[in-house]
Amino acid sequence: MTGLCGWLGPIGQDSNPSALLGKMMAPLGSAEPAQNPSSAAYALGAYSPFGLASCHEAEGLLAAIDGRVSWDDAALARLAQERSPAVALHAAYRRWGKDCLTHL
Repeated sequence: MTGLCGWLGPIGQDSNPSALLGKMMAPLGSAEPAQNPSSAAYALGAYSPFGLASCHEAEGLLAAIDGRVSWDDAALARLAQERSPAVALHAAYRRWGKDCLTHL
């Protein structure tokens, strides 16, 4: 099974973000997400048994994507291939905002 999960907002001083995210990911068949950007204020996990899930964190944005993505923009396609689809999604959001999904 594939999936994305996580949260935004504080979870409490005594909570372990990595452990909590692992519990959220467990029903997907893996306690270890593909990537795991997390802190006490947020976490993001993506899992795919096919290796198609990716996460990225930069410039105050969290991006996650799962599946085979076909990009309209050659530069984004190259970025997705060289780094990850989530990195390309982050770049697309920075360029087009919420309309970035129309370029998939």
